[in-house]
Amino acid sequence: MSDYEEYRTRFDVPIVMRDAVLDLGTVNAIARVRLNGKDLGVLWKPPYSVDVSDGLKAGQNSMEVTVVQTWRNRVIGDLQPGVTPTVFINRQLQKPTDPLLPSGLLGPVVVKCQTR
Repeated sequence: MSDYEEYRTRFDVPIVMRDAVLDLGTVNAIARVRLNGKDLGVLWKPPYSVDVSDGLKAGQNSMEVTVVQTWRNRVIGDLQPGVTPTVFINRQLQKPTDPLLPSGLLGPVVVKCQTR
């Protein structure tokens, strides 16, 4: 079980943009954003958006978003049969049958901008 999920995509932008904002939509729980290899920082609360004007270019762009899993889901995963726990677990707080919380990049992911 991983403590994070990585999302990667490539997309084309036909013309240079200004005032461009990447909006990740719904994220559970913390996301680090990289655009064309440039680290744009960590988003930890709504709105999960960041200015991408300096990193966005005309032509092909590459984006990576790393989202940390919720701790509760990690604990429930470690409680599953046959799994060796990787952390100390208070078994009174969670049970292996507890439902997992929504986690990851849920979106929708959009770039909002004006053209130059």
